[in-house]
Amino acid sequence: MDTPDKGQREMEKDEMRWILVWCLLLEMLSGCNSETTSSDPIGPTRILKVPSEFATIQQAINESRSGDTIRVAPGFYPENLTIDSKAITLLGAGRGLSIIQGFVIFKTSQGSIKGFTVTGGTSSGIYLVNSNMTITGNGIDQNTLSGIKVENSTGLISDNQITNNGEEGVLVEDTSGLVIGGNTILNNRTDGITLDNSSPTILDNIIQNNGADGISIRGFDRFSAPLLTGNKVHANGSVGNFDIVCLGPHTNPTGNGNQFGSCFNCSECAQLAAPGGGL
Repeated sequence: MDTPDKGQREMEKDEMRWILVWCLLLEMLSGCNSETTSSDPIGPTRILKVPSEFATIQQAINESRSGDTIRVAPGFYPENLTIDSKAITLLGAGRGLSIIQGFVIFKTSQGSIKGFTVTGGTSSGIYLVNSNMTITGNGIDQNTLSGIKVENSTGLISDNQITNNGEEGVLVEDTSGLVIGGNTILNNRTDGITLDNSSPTILDNIIQNNGADGISIRGFDRFSAPLLTGNKVHANGSVGNFDIVCLGPHTNPTGNGNQFGSCFNCSECAQLAAPGGGL
């Protein structure tokens, strides 16, 4: 029988794996999305504690400077958060323990958010714009729009449970240099993942039972050329929907080892499949 310590070690190994993948990718793609750096210089690091030192998470964010960690105790936090031009870490007590009822926006920022449930936001649960962020180990559910929206940003989205959101599980626009890995993306109202003119790396995700397409690759204005590897994409949508679909004249997905039930309009459908796992 697996012990809790063994399970924790396995989670830490998975996390380190995704961080390594992200670091290698960023090294290869350094220089892209140059607007994502924070303008706030990094000083001596501090740990700011919520609620023992600050009554709300936003109060701690306002007080923080780049390099700080905001540690959030278990509890229910009904607030919308904005992080603007800072490089900070938001660290919760764990998925289902530190609960943000609202949305979280990162603008021109760097850092990470880990160990929260983000639920009930009136827009996208987590929104990145011109930022470089790690989003890992969170539950993101029942938000009005997308679970996570990424616009012109880089970073790592890993080991999250992204479920039951009002639109896409993950919406990516005008972005490259992003890794989406090891997430469970289920029961979102529209697509599991939508890529608009974007070329992230998408690997080892479970994408199932979403209301429209599993992975929708859209290249109407510029190329969408994602790398898809080792994903399990099944039972998405109904008539007229597909597990993987290419839309527009500028799509060029690559990869292999994916398991899916249907793939449409991508000339690469056959090469994307695992042996016996797709078309």
